[in-house]
Amino acid sequence: MEATIREVSAKLIRDSEDKNTIETTVEIDNGVKGIFAVPSGESTGGYEAFLLDPEKAVLLINTQLRNILVGKSFQPQGLDEFLISTDGSLTKSNFGANTILSISVAFFKALANLSQTPLYVLIQQYANIASTTSFKIPRLMLNIIEGGKHAPGSIDFQEFLLLPKTLNVQKGVFEAKEVIEKLKVTFPQNITQGMEGGLSIKGFETNEEALRSFVDATNEVGKDYFDISLDVAANSFKTGGEYLLKGSPTPLSTQEMITFYSKLVNEYRVYSIEDPFSEDEWSGWESLHTAVRGKTKLIGDDLTVTNLQRLEEAVKIGALDGIIVKPNQIGTLSETLRVVKRAKENDLVVIVSHRARETMDDFIADLAVGLGADFLKAGAPTQPQRLAKYQRLSAIQAEITN
Repeated sequence: MEATIREVSAKLIRDSEDKNTIETTVEIDNGVKGIFAVPSGESTGGYEAFLLDPEKAVLLINTQLRNILVGKSFQPQGLDEFLISTDGSLTKSNFGANTILSISVAFFKALANLSQTPLYVLIQQYANIASTTSFKIPRLMLNIIEGGKHAPGSIDFQEFLLLPKTLNVQKGVFEAKEVIEKLKVTFPQNITQGMEGGLSIKGFETNEEALRSFVDATNEVGKDYFDISLDVAANSFKTGGEYLLKGSPTPLSTQEMITFYSKLVNEYRVYSIEDPFSEDEWSGWESLHTAVRGKTKLIGDDLTVTNLQRLEEAVKIGALDGIIVKPNQIGTLSETLRVVKRAKENDLVVIVSHRARETMDDFIADLAVGLGADFLKAGAPTQPQRLAKYQRLSAIQAEITN
């Protein structure tokens, strides 16, 4: 599907952390518009594409990019390729991945509106990687306890994640809220809210103590209702080639971390571990994968950053079982689709994810369904920016069911 861009404009909006981000509107044929608001990360991988200051991005879109786009006709991939080539850098450092992505997705949304096609349906058609006759609702991955950069002064591990086994979105969100309430009762004096709406609980001596309390709360709600996962975000506590964990008198070596993770997997039935090592410690990933194969899944986020070359390297050495998909890590929708297609060709778990600094835009819910993702990871069901994604997913589920 091709359309002519009639107008492009951008403005500053505030994200969930009350910081500036950009919202871009692309108008195409017949006055049809698409709008996309870009999120951003707090704990970011070193290999993510370049993020341009939002004020500069808005100025760039409203002047230079508007002048070169208005009047031109594109298909989605053609627009992305044009923006990438015009930027001319490897990391989108001239325009910024946030700038380019805002136009890429807004244009795609406009096409969906023009054709009166649900966004997830059009994504599926363009992705060409999922069944074209049915849709799969991804399981939920909800952030319940936060640490690391998302909750300074708390524990090291960034996210303790709840994975409801129910496929009913509304029921899964309700069960997650029940677990949150159990933790609030257990720790009434020590709780604040983390960046993604999860609980920042002060007073834990170790990460394992936090995990144990998390598991206890899930068991109170329903022992067989959930899987649990960890987003370790090990970049944030690596120092001098080793890992400094709360409660440990000395930093831990890679081998000691492997022993520690193996213990957690065996004792707490952890479904997956995200970013257990830093983004450059390939050998650690490979060794841990060998040690826990068949017991848990290793998920790459900072390791792979929705980047095809990074994914290919990870697959080559057998480093992981799945990937986090964040379009703003790479900067265009078409590049995101290529990464997911390659992941699925290698039977990897696909987790479409939000960012720490979110907007009310619910695009990733449609993206997860359109890609046939295994999970949607969109934070705790407490902040409006997170709930928007789960509510959109629930609405899609109702459409598909009916």
